[in-house]
Amino acid sequence: MLYASSDFPFATVLVNAIGCFGLGLVTARRLFLTKHHGKQISNAWFLFYSSGLFAALTTFSGFSKDLLQLLTEPVIIAGVAVSNQVAALGYLLISIIFGLFMLMLGFLLARNRYNSNNKFK
Repeated sequence: MLYASSDFPFATVLVNAIGCFGLGLVTARRLFLTKHHGKQISNAWFLFYSSGLFAALTTFSGFSKDLLQLLTEPVIIAGVAVSNQVAALGYLLISIIFGLFMLMLGFLLARNRYNSNNKFK
């Protein structure tokens, strides 16, 4: 009998996507302040936000654990048994594609905010 000993890790995907979005915002802010105002966010602050806050929010170890769990335990998604390989590949692709999408979205929103106001608020 199949049972859901592990669910699809939607929470990890969401947290990683939020971290990617934030990283896009911070990166765009740093780039445009430097390019258009000659101002530089200090490396310490940029590292605090990029490598500290957003890297701590996202979790590669959690992602890796979830991927291994999908490969080794029975998976049921929305009441349907899914092969381990399909679930793991789906998780991998969703995580990468959604993460890149959110990174670009954050970057573009910050860039558009700058372009429409000619300054960051």
